[in-house]
Amino acid sequence: MKGGPDFFFEERFRSFDESWSVTLEDIDLDGDLDATVLSGVYLNDGKGVFTQIQKFRYRHYTSTGFAWGDFNQDTLPDLWISQSSRLDPGFNDRIYFNQANGELDAKTISSPDHSMDVAVGDVDGDGDLDAWVATGLSNPDRLWLNDGQGRFTDSGQQLGHHESVAVELVDFDKDGDLDAWVANSRGPSFIYENDGHGKFDAQENAFRFGTNEGAQALVVTDINSDGFPDGIVVRNGFRGGPGVVATWVNLGNNEFRAYQIFSEGYIFGLGAGDFDGDGDSDLWVAKDGPDEIWMSDRFGRYFDIGLRVGDSRSMGVAIGDLDGDNDPDAIVASADGNSSVWINREFPEIQSIRNQNGFIEIRFKGRLYAGRSPKGRFFPVEGASSPYRVSSELSHQFFIAR
Repeated sequence: MKGGPDFFFEERFRSFDESWSVTLEDIDLDGDLDATVLSGVYLNDGKGVFTQIQKFRYRHYTSTGFAWGDFNQDTLPDLWISQSSRLDPGFNDRIYFNQANGELDAKTISSPDHSMDVAVGDVDGDGDLDAWVATGLSNPDRLWLNDGQGRFTDSGQQLGHHESVAVELVDFDKDGDLDAWVANSRGPSFIYENDGHGKFDAQENAFRFGTNEGAQALVVTDINSDGFPDGIVVRNGFRGGPGVVATWVNLGNNEFRAYQIFSEGYIFGLGAGDFDGDGDSDLWVAKDGPDEIWMSDRFGRYFDIGLRVGDSRSMGVAIGDLDGDNDPDAIVASADGNSSVWINREFPEIQSIRNQNGFIEIRFKGRLYAGRSPKGRFFPVEGASSPYRVSSELSHQFFIAR
């Protein structure tokens, strides 16, 4: 990619309110990904245009985690929202059961532990979805077991005391059950191994990651294409200063190795996706200021391609195909303005360049349409022309192939 990337992200619109969290799920089972942010649930028309169907009354400081799953086994995805507020620590988590008519019926989960994140999966092997809730304020995480009908019982396990901020349930050791990677804001992060029946290692036996600086965000993906899930965390800066992104490679024998440290700044979220279609997992770094796109070399290393997206204080990002063209797009949750939809686009491919009666004629492949530049303004080259007219009103735009 010596000449730079052959793709960019176009901001479709800012249609969501400010949010600290965002997630994607096909809520209405129509084949496209819908969006959930703190202001509510939005249905996708299949082309990346969203319409709100459910309103929530959360503020950005009251909730930081979403997880969709079919909790009551009626084939419809339901929603777990972890709630936290330093202004009101008594907030409880809520489950919204999908009613198939566009309505979500809320039920309260009594977990006033300053919940920061939630991950769902079948941890005890009984065929239904359970929930691991990451909690802050030095409270232990909670594991909730499902009876198959969407009724949850606290397992009673005391899991960590390091102000957890993020959790992922993944089978790290390939033994057929879900283990838990927990990122903590104070102290190191841990992987808790599952015994196959929903019992997890005590913290003193769990695999330890990083230093006492703590972490801000977590994403699990296969960064070196070896079939084993690896981890990427945002490591907090010293005494509240700028943080960095750190990768950990799964060696496949219950061991992990610190691999790479990159990016720097006030980073709040990560998202993984194959943005350039080359078969590996690239990375979206959501931060205070322009977000960064880092590309994978397929062997575990990331490199900066200089692509910057947006200009807001990004708190999180969800990656998925929003417009049905089979490449990953993004929704970015912003704390200082409306959250944004970003569509993955290709730059135009030139078909031919020739001298036509003293003018340079540039022909492009495919149908073209006007779109805003990802990096400021692009102007037509003086003295050049193409088969497509460029009006003065569009001088701040450029043409891309669709």
